[in-house]
Amino acid sequence: MPAPATRRARSPQARETDDATRYLGALFARDDPGTWIEVRYRHRDSMRSAFFAPSAIHQAARAIVRQGISTDVYVGVAARRSRHGAKHAITTVATLWADLDTPDARRALGGLPVAPAIVIASGIIRSGLARARCASGDIRRRHVISGARAIRVVSGGDDAR
Repeated sequence: MPAPATRRARSPQARETDDATRYLGALFARDDPGTWIEVRYRHRDSMRSAFFAPSAIHQAARAIVRQGISTDVYVGVAARRSRHGAKHAITTVATLWADLDTPDARRALGGLPVAPAIVIASGIIRSGLARARCASGDIRRRHVISGARAIRVVSGGDDAR
């Protein structure tokens, strides 16, 4: 009789990479070839960016987890048309997001007219980030800024930037 198969425990880093891969897939799997995912991270007293094609979501997830061990990491939720992190590199947006960093803002999520598709606890227990995938990927930048500002105002989140 063969010995029972033993299941090897996965490392926390492997599980985090799987989570990050699913998250990036939800944001970028439908984006066009030729767009870029921006991953920004702190390095000493400045910020650095790395860019990944939507087809390289797993590599981006591994980089996020690896950098996240020692520093803050941020993902630009709108795909870029060029390897640049500024707003001018964004032509369309398929995701609205809002930083909701207060307990009141988190409680207000339940009262929004559309439930967020993703809510992220971003390091501080009372902190979170709500992201909702839009029905259409063809939303102009000014509408995104207005929509994100409205989410923050309704929920009591951070001031619009």
